[in-house]
Amino acid sequence: MDWYSFWNDQEKIIPTDNLLAQVGKTIKGWPVADYHVDLITESILKALEIDIDDEVVDLCCGNGLLTKRIATRSRAITGVDYSNILIETALRYHAAKNIRYINGSILDLVPSDIGAETHKFYMYEALQHFRVCDLKSILMEIARLSGGRAHLLLGSVPDKARRFRFYNTLSRRLDFFRRSLMGKEAIGTWWEREKIAAICDSMDFGCRIFDQDPRLYTAHYRFNALINIGNV
Repeated sequence: MDWYSFWNDQEKIIPTDNLLAQVGKTIKGWPVADYHVDLITESILKALEIDIDDEVVDLCCGNGLLTKRIATRSRAITGVDYSNILIETALRYHAAKNIRYINGSILDLVPSDIGAETHKFYMYEALQHFRVCDLKSILMEIARLSGGRAHLLLGSVPDKARRFRFYNTLSRRLDFFRRSLMGKEAIGTWWEREKIAAICDSMDFGCRIFDQDPRLYTAHYRFNALINIGNV
């Protein structure tokens, strides 16, 4: 799947009258209840131990739905996304004085794009849009931006071992195989926990992989990974 083209295609992006669905926060096509977004927000805050003195980076921030919530609990936050449509939506609906949005690739950031004291990063429901071979580049980029000291939360990563809990009917599984053969699988990359841990280990980065809150609508087929770069 060409995710860059997908997220910059005006006809494929859900209109702004449904901001949850626009960034895939749905169950069977319907927007999730607000408490799910609250659970996601709290999971990010808890995993990264974010407080009001922290500067944070939201990688692949989409329309700023989570960025705006984290902004209320931190000193400043930078949201980055390569979709100009979603960044325009973020600026319109999820702006605040302590939020900065950047329209661009997370692999093209420069240190001046983020605060000098920024050591906390998260990427929620976006690692699936990258290839396995991209993860090392992402980690190297964050290490460079943070001066070699950072916490990174990879949130809601599709679990390859549990993909048929998502594709849980015969018709859905047939659609999965059909789309996979065409290179247009709807989720993107399904990740192996062991692979993420091995990549981190090869870079001497700490890695803790853990299950999501069981109340969360994605908990049956996704996991989180907290990566520590250097001594933070």
